[in-house]
Amino acid sequence: MVIIGLLIIGLSAYALPNVFSSSGPRGLISAGKRYVLQRDVDQKLDSYIQAMSASTGKALTRQELARNGIADQMLQAIASETAMLAYADKIGVEASRFAVAKVVADAQPFKNPLTGKFDSDQYRQYAARMGLTTEQLEKDLRDDLTISHLNRAVSAGLDVPDSLARIWVVSQSEQRQFSYIRMTPDLVGKIAEPTEEQLKAFFEERKSMFEEPERRSA
Repeated sequence: MVIIGLLIIGLSAYALPNVFSSSGPRGLISAGKRYVLQRDVDQKLDSYIQAMSASTGKALTRQELARNGIADQMLQAIASETAMLAYADKIGVEASRFAVAKVVADAQPFKNPLTGKFDSDQYRQYAARMGLTTEQLEKDLRDDLTISHLNRAVSAGLDVPDSLARIWVVSQSEQRQFSYIRMTPDLVGKIAEPTEEQLKAFFEERKSMFEEPERRSA
Protein backbone atom coordinates (compact mmCIF):
# COMPACT_ATOMS: atom_id res chain seq x y z
CA MET A 1 0.00 0.00 0.00
CA VAL A 2 2.89 2.35 0.78
CA ILE A 3 4.44 1.66 -2.65
CA ILE A 4 1.10 2.22 -4.42
CA GLY A 5 0.62 5.47 -2.52
CA LEU A 6 4.06 6.70 -3.56
CA LEU A 7 3.30 5.81 -7.20
CA ILE A 8 0.05 7.81 -7.10
CA ILE A 9 1.85 10.83 -5.60
CA GLY A 10 4.60 10.56 -8.22
CA LEU A 11 2.16 10.31 -11.15
CA SER A 12 0.12 13.23 -9.81
CA ALA A 13 3.21 15.40 -9.51
CA TYR A 14 4.07 14.55 -13.16
CA ALA A 15 0.58 15.03 -14.58
CA LEU A 16 -0.63 18.19 -12.83
CA PRO A 17 1.77 20.60 -14.56
CA ASN A 18 0.84 19.15 -17.98
CA VAL A 19 -2.88 19.58 -17.37
CA PHE A 20 -2.52 23.33 -16.96
CA SER A 21 0.18 23.87 -19.58
CA SER A 22 -0.75 25.41 -22.93
CA SER A 23 1.34 22.83 -24.83
CA GLY A 24 -1.00 19.96 -24.02
CA PRO A 25 -4.22 19.19 -25.91
CA ARG A 26 -7.20 21.33 -24.98
CA GLY A 27 -10.88 20.69 -25.38
CA LEU A 28 -12.72 17.65 -26.66
CA ILE A 29 -10.93 17.78 -30.05
CA SER A 30 -7.61 19.48 -30.70
CA ALA A 31 -5.22 19.84 -33.63
CA GLY A 32 -2.35 22.30 -33.67
CA LYS A 33 -3.57 25.47 -32.00
CA ARG A 34 -7.17 24.63 -32.83
CA TYR A 35 -9.45 23.03 -30.27
CA VAL A 36 -13.15 22.35 -29.87
CA LEU A 37 -14.83 22.43 -26.47
CA GLN A 38 -17.74 20.26 -25.40
CA ARG A 39 -20.02 23.32 -25.42
CA ASP A 40 -19.08 23.97 -29.06
CA VAL A 41 -20.18 20.44 -30.00
CA ASP A 42 -23.38 20.84 -27.98
CA GLN A 43 -24.05 24.12 -29.75
CA LYS A 44 -23.69 22.54 -33.19
CA LEU A 45 -25.98 19.68 -32.17
CA ASP A 46 -28.59 22.12 -30.87
CA SER A 47 -28.38 24.20 -34.07
CA TYR A 48 -28.88 21.05 -36.16
CA ILE A 49 -31.84 19.99 -34.01
CA GLN A 50 -33.36 23.48 -34.31
CA ALA A 51 -32.98 23.55 -38.10
CA MET A 52 -34.34 20.02 -38.62
CA SER A 53 -37.24 20.56 -36.25
CA ALA A 54 -38.18 23.75 -38.08
CA SER A 55 -38.08 22.07 -41.51
CA THR A 56 -39.83 18.80 -40.57
CA GLY A 57 -42.17 20.10 -37.87
CA LYS A 58 -41.05 17.26 -35.59
CA ALA A 59 -39.15 17.91 -32.36
CA LEU A 60 -35.84 16.03 -32.22
CA THR A 61 -33.63 15.18 -29.25
CA ARG A 62 -29.93 14.54 -28.83
CA GLN A 63 -30.75 10.94 -27.90
CA GLU A 64 -32.39 10.44 -31.30
CA LEU A 65 -29.34 11.91 -33.05
CA ALA A 66 -27.12 9.52 -31.10
CA ARG A 67 -29.30 6.48 -31.89
CA ASN A 68 -29.37 7.31 -35.61
CA GLY A 69 -25.61 7.82 -35.76
CA ILE A 70 -25.99 11.49 -36.72
CA ALA A 71 -24.21 12.74 -33.60
CA ASP A 72 -21.22 10.51 -34.34
CA GLN A 73 -21.12 11.71 -37.97
CA MET A 74 -21.21 15.33 -36.84
CA LEU A 75 -18.40 14.68 -34.35
CA GLN A 76 -16.27 13.13 -37.11
CA ALA A 77 -17.01 16.10 -39.38
CA ILE A 78 -15.98 18.53 -36.63
CA ALA A 79 -12.74 16.59 -36.10
CA SER A 80 -12.01 16.68 -39.84
CA GLU A 81 -12.71 20.42 -40.03
CA THR A 82 -10.50 21.07 -37.01
CA ALA A 83 -7.62 19.17 -38.63
CA MET A 84 -8.06 21.08 -41.91
CA LEU A 85 -8.10 24.42 -40.11
CA ALA A 86 -4.96 23.48 -38.18
CA TYR A 87 -3.28 22.65 -41.49
CA ALA A 88 -4.48 25.96 -42.94
CA ASP A 89 -2.96 27.77 -39.96
CA LYS A 90 0.32 25.94 -40.55
CA ILE A 91 0.57 26.94 -44.22
CA GLY A 92 -0.77 30.45 -43.57
CA VAL A 93 -4.10 30.17 -45.40
CA GLU A 94 -7.10 32.12 -44.10
CA ALA A 95 -10.14 33.72 -45.68
CA SER A 96 -9.79 37.49 -45.76
CA ARG A 97 -12.06 39.83 -43.85
CA PHE A 98 -13.26 41.18 -47.20
CA ALA A 99 -14.45 37.68 -48.20
CA VAL A 100 -16.28 37.33 -44.89
CA ALA A 101 -17.83 40.79 -45.29
CA LYS A 102 -19.09 39.87 -48.77
CA VAL A 103 -20.73 36.69 -47.47
CA VAL A 104 -22.39 38.61 -44.65
CA ALA A 105 -23.61 41.34 -47.00
CA ASP A 106 -25.01 38.85 -49.57
CA ALA A 107 -26.57 36.31 -47.18
CA GLN A 108 -30.36 36.33 -47.37
CA PRO A 109 -30.97 35.77 -43.60
CA PHE A 110 -29.15 39.04 -42.86
CA LYS A 111 -31.22 41.17 -45.24
CA ASN A 112 -34.17 43.35 -44.39
CA PRO A 113 -37.32 41.69 -45.81
CA LEU A 114 -38.68 45.07 -46.96
CA THR A 115 -35.60 46.70 -48.48
CA GLY A 116 -33.68 43.56 -49.44
CA LYS A 117 -30.47 45.14 -48.12
CA PHE A 118 -28.15 44.12 -45.30
CA ASP A 119 -29.65 44.84 -41.88
CA SER A 120 -27.36 44.89 -38.84
CA ASP A 121 -30.31 44.14 -36.54
CA GLN A 122 -31.21 41.07 -38.57
CA TYR A 123 -27.57 40.03 -38.38
CA ARG A 124 -27.41 40.34 -34.58
CA GLN A 125 -30.75 38.59 -34.14
CA TYR A 126 -29.63 35.68 -36.33
CA ALA A 127 -26.43 35.32 -34.29
CA ALA A 128 -28.44 35.41 -31.06
CA ARG A 129 -30.80 32.69 -32.31
CA MET A 130 -27.75 30.52 -32.99
CA GLY A 131 -26.44 31.23 -29.50
CA LEU A 132 -23.47 33.21 -30.83
CA THR A 133 -22.08 36.71 -30.72
CA THR A 134 -21.49 38.46 -34.04
CA GLU A 135 -17.74 37.99 -33.51
CA GLN A 136 -18.19 34.24 -33.05
CA LEU A 137 -20.44 34.06 -36.10
CA GLU A 138 -17.85 35.88 -38.22
CA LYS A 139 -15.16 33.50 -36.97
CA ASP A 140 -17.30 30.51 -37.99
CA LEU A 141 -17.90 32.09 -41.40
CA ARG A 142 -14.15 32.70 -41.84
CA ASP A 143 -13.40 29.08 -40.92
CA ASP A 144 -16.04 27.81 -43.37
CA LEU A 145 -14.59 29.95 -46.16
CA THR A 146 -11.07 28.77 -45.35
CA ILE A 147 -12.13 25.12 -45.58
CA SER A 148 -13.92 25.91 -48.85
CA HIS A 149 -10.70 27.46 -50.23
CA LEU A 150 -8.74 24.32 -49.30
CA ASN A 151 -11.33 22.00 -50.85
CA ARG A 152 -11.36 23.99 -54.09
CA ALA A 153 -7.58 23.94 -54.23
CA VAL A 154 -7.55 20.15 -53.86
CA SER A 155 -10.30 19.57 -56.44
CA ALA A 156 -8.64 21.95 -58.92
CA GLY A 157 -5.51 19.82 -58.81
CA LEU A 158 -7.29 16.60 -59.76
CA ASP A 159 -6.35 15.16 -63.15
CA VAL A 160 -9.34 13.27 -64.54
CA PRO A 161 -8.63 10.77 -67.37
CA ASP A 162 -10.09 11.82 -70.74
CA SER A 163 -12.20 8.65 -70.96
CA LEU A 164 -13.99 9.48 -67.68
CA ALA A 165 -14.27 13.16 -68.56
CA ARG A 166 -15.96 12.34 -71.90
CA ILE A 167 -18.46 10.03 -70.18
CA TRP A 168 -19.27 12.75 -67.65
CA VAL A 169 -19.75 15.39 -70.35
CA VAL A 170 -22.02 13.10 -72.39
CA SER A 171 -24.10 12.16 -69.35
CA GLN A 172 -24.50 15.81 -68.32
CA SER A 173 -25.46 17.00 -71.81
CA GLU A 174 -27.75 14.07 -72.65
CA GLN A 175 -31.30 15.04 -73.49
CA ARG A 176 -34.34 12.89 -74.11
CA GLN A 177 -37.77 13.70 -75.46
CA PHE A 178 -40.94 11.74 -74.96
CA SER A 179 -44.63 12.11 -75.56
CA TYR A 180 -47.41 10.80 -73.41
CA ILE A 181 -51.18 10.75 -73.24
CA ARG A 182 -53.21 10.69 -70.05
CA MET A 183 -56.11 8.29 -70.06
CA THR A 184 -58.72 8.45 -67.34
CA PRO A 185 -60.24 5.25 -65.90
CA ASP A 186 -63.59 5.90 -67.60
CA LEU A 187 -61.89 5.87 -71.03
CA VAL A 188 -59.95 2.68 -70.38
CA GLY A 189 -62.65 0.68 -68.69
CA LYS A 190 -62.02 -2.38 -66.57
CA ILE A 191 -58.79 -4.20 -67.44
CA ALA A 192 -58.80 -7.94 -66.97
CA GLU A 193 -56.06 -9.58 -64.91
CA PRO A 194 -53.36 -11.11 -67.15
CA THR A 195 -52.95 -14.90 -67.22
CA GLU A 196 -49.69 -16.70 -66.52
CA GLU A 197 -49.30 -17.44 -70.23
CA GLN A 198 -49.75 -13.77 -71.13
CA LEU A 199 -47.21 -12.68 -68.55
CA LYS A 200 -44.69 -15.24 -69.77
CA ALA A 201 -45.22 -14.22 -73.40
CA PHE A 202 -44.85 -10.54 -72.47
CA PHE A 203 -41.55 -11.27 -70.71
CA GLU A 204 -40.18 -13.40 -73.55
CA GLU A 205 -41.00 -10.74 -76.15
CA ARG A 206 -39.24 -8.04 -74.15
CA LYS A 207 -36.41 -10.03 -72.62
CA SER A 208 -33.79 -7.76 -74.16
CA MET A 209 -35.22 -4.79 -72.23
CA PHE A 210 -34.19 -6.43 -68.96
CA GLU A 211 -30.59 -7.05 -70.00
CA GLU A 212 -27.66 -4.83 -69.05
CA PRO A 213 -25.28 -3.91 -71.90
CA GLU A 214 -21.73 -5.22 -71.72
CA ARG A 215 -19.41 -2.68 -70.19
CA ARG A 216 -16.06 -4.17 -71.19
CA SER A 217 -14.64 -6.20 -74.03
CA ALA A 218 -11.98 -8.89 -74.07
